[in-house]
Amino acid sequence: MSVFFTSNLIDQIIKGRCAEFAELMGMHKAPAGELQVNSFQPGAHAVDVVSRNGKKLLGALTQIHTEGLFSGLFPGKKLVDYRLRVHTAAGITLLDDPYRFSCCLDSTELQLFSEGRHEHVWQWLGAHPRVVEDCEGIHFALWAPNVRRVSLLLPHTDWDSRVLVLRQQREHGLWELFVPGLSADTPYRFELMSADLRPQPLCYDPFAQRVDTQLACCSRPALPDTCLQAHGWRDHFWQLLHANQSGQDLPLVIHEFSLDDFLPSSGLHWERLAGLLLPELKTLGFTHLLVRDAHARASKGRQQWHALLAPPPELGTGSELQQFIDQAHELELAVVWDLPLATVLAAHGVRQRDSFDWLAHGGALLSLVSGCIDYWHQQMHIDGFRLRELDALLALPQSGLATAHHDKAFAREWLGQLLVRLRERFPSLLLLADTTAAWPELTLTTGKGGMGCDFRLTAVAATVFDTRLRIDQQLVDFQQGNRLQQLICHSPLVEADEALQQVLLLALWALPGRKLLRLDCHQVLSAATWQPESGDDLQLQLGGGLTAATQDLVRRLNLLYQGSPSLYEQDASHEGINVLHAAPGLYVFERLSRHAAEVLLVVVNASQNDCTALRVRPLHKGHYRILCRAGNAVLADTIDAVQPDAAGWLVLDIPACTAMIGSAEW
Repeated sequence: MSVFFTSNLIDQIIKGRCAEFAELMGMHKAPAGELQVNSFQPGAHAVDVVSRNGKKLLGALTQIHTEGLFSGLFPGKKLVDYRLRVHTAAGITLLDDPYRFSCCLDSTELQLFSEGRHEHVWQWLGAHPRVVEDCEGIHFALWAPNVRRVSLLLPHTDWDSRVLVLRQQREHGLWELFVPGLSADTPYRFELMSADLRPQPLCYDPFAQRVDTQLACCSRPALPDTCLQAHGWRDHFWQLLHANQSGQDLPLVIHEFSLDDFLPSSGLHWERLAGLLLPELKTLGFTHLLVRDAHARASKGRQQWHALLAPPPELGTGSELQQFIDQAHELELAVVWDLPLATVLAAHGVRQRDSFDWLAHGGALLSLVSGCIDYWHQQMHIDGFRLRELDALLALPQSGLATAHHDKAFAREWLGQLLVRLRERFPSLLLLADTTAAWPELTLTTGKGGMGCDFRLTAVAATVFDTRLRIDQQLVDFQQGNRLQQLICHSPLVEADEALQQVLLLALWALPGRKLLRLDCHQVLSAATWQPESGDDLQLQLGGGLTAATQDLVRRLNLLYQGSPSLYEQDASHEGINVLHAAPGLYVFERLSRHAAEVLLVVVNASQNDCTALRVRPLHKGHYRILCRAGNAVLADTIDAVQPDAAGWLVLDIPACTAMIGSAEW
């Protein structure tokens, strides 16, 4: 179909506002047995169309605008291979026209992608070296269903967003273009335009596996698979050991840390971070580390762009990250990765204020998120994921319905499909849902009609009042027989004195719910403030706001939790706890393993008043040996064991701000 260039169309092309640009450029059949070739070459004063080998002149294009828009007709009924000979002030260049190549995406893969059944989209989304019709180049593909136009910005086009516009596959929400002649290390950017053709700069390609460290906010094409798989993994035994283990069967003690704590430290990279952080976590008794802010990102004003498959370039390359994960597995530390789902949509042109067509594009988003997880799990050996920003994702209304439609039915169904799919493909993958939605089915197994998520993450505010309130509520929930399949996220109460801080930590660790400790007080001390004995110029101080005694309590609690089935076997069931006394600030309860094979007694006085002669009747009638104490030294000096009287009553004198855990002796 020939193209007729009106003055309005020419103006849109010159100003970079033409949404149909990719369909207009290249070779087209024209009436009367002719062929039409259109090309936009800013800075050129003449453009010729020549044969594939460059020896035969097929026709000269006419300049229809001085900005560089050319078009011409020449005889022919069949589309032919051709090249463009571009004349500029700098000389003559022979190049392949990107718009003479048809879509490079396989129709079967596109269908699987749209249906949510594509498992390895990271292999073709983004930028990948390819050979098409004997031409080497880079194929670019981006999923952006809510935009009108996607431009590719390259150095050799002077970063001009008008020159290369991706071709749209409207049915699938995809944009793609093969650009011949590009090297495998070419930096690039995307620019998106919304429905009103206003530019929304997207610095990073969201599926880029590499980002540029020299040019700000640029991505680079993916390396060949041979480079990605070059790392010689040493965690084969780790993989075999955890292949069939479910997260709900393991004692999880997770430490969450943010890479933002370390990025400002010049000279710190994955290798050094492994040497500083991993042994410290192992010493403190953690089993997992949850890496927050784990993607390359750039900010401009209020906007932020993520490269979802690329680690922060400040810390090193992907191969260096593989080495970091390998070292973690050698120390028997599992690595959990942050996956911000709402950010996945925002990175693909779906803004928070937009509606989203869940019916048309929910399957593609399913393939997209599954592809992210597949990449990090298969290529980087990540052991689990926290699905973050679920609430923001679920708030997106279905496109085309009234704005009052906020029942989240579409997004909730989509989330269920995602979790079921992931659980089927990766049975041992730890899946954490960061959401305030307390759906019973969220953490039920797929065999029982649930979504299959291991735990729902619940944050505890780092204040004494809120922490006490959380403890009270949890005890009430269990006394009422409620199921509680959640992961409790704790932060040290730096506003409390040391004794109260220790008491509340012990209480939280003894309550049901897997444990996650967020120590936001990371410090990387330089030689200017720390005199190294090892010769290294950096030292990691984990939890800088905690005293040595409190850090030692964290270590003892972590190890006690892992070694006591009564603390983790029945975390989700009211059968795992027997509440003996619950009053604000004063708690006595038992933790029970399956079949009551192990019983622990927990006594907590988080108030400032002594408690005397408190009578409780535990299930166990024998002797209790004290395993762990916290708080005031009085308790440590006066109590080594407790034992009920002949009638089975236990009489306790509990000083203010003290806590202990005792083990039943049979």
